[in-house]
Amino acid sequence: MKSSKTSNQRTNGNRSSSHSPFFGGKHEGSYGFGLSAKGPSPAKVVNFGGPVALRGLTEADYSNNSWALANERGRQGSGCEGCTGRDCVQYSATVRSTFRVSTTVTLPNMSDYADYTECQRRRIRDAINNQLAPHEQQHVAAFRTYNGTVDTPIAMTGCRSELEGRVAARAAEIHLGVEGPRRASAQAASDALDPFVINPDLNCT
Repeated sequence: MKSSKTSNQRTNGNRSSSHSPFFGGKHEGSYGFGLSAKGPSPAKVVNFGGPVALRGLTEADYSNNSWALANERGRQGSGCEGCTGRDCVQYSATVRSTFRVSTTVTLPNMSDYADYTECQRRRIRDAINNQLAPHEQQHVAAFRTYNGTVDTPIAMTGCRSELEGRVAARAAEIHLGVEGPRRASAQAASDALDPFVINPDLNCT
């Protein structure tokens, strides 16, 4: 029933083993954006018309996103401040941003309803399996719109001695600029599915 709310943004400076042929070193970034907040929102309770109130929760973890440089090209440039000749480089590449969300769905446990009649338990189970669970899968599908790969071109000119740092900083900036709206869009798609209320009849023996 619930889509999760992301919180506790964090940024990791982790580098993976991707090799940059131009700079001769590792050149990839990974950025975590925190696990989603835990716990259901009281505004999105499913009330089953009596003592039973069932809640579903779908949590999203957006932290598995990263960038890497692809299609790197470099040639002698001109107009650099602080260097000339071959030390002045005109550089271009593609910032490849990769996004993958993971989701966790939590549904009510039937062991919590052991004191209900068999008929009532059957109706609760039916509501969980055939109404609440499919709804949570809609949240999963909404969150998964975050998944994918985005290529963004990058080009700059500078002295070879300082160009690598500038490229990495610019690539990270580009990646974050793509990631934020993409995450917000997936979260909004999930949030739009709620509130969701089911009222099955538990008046049976």
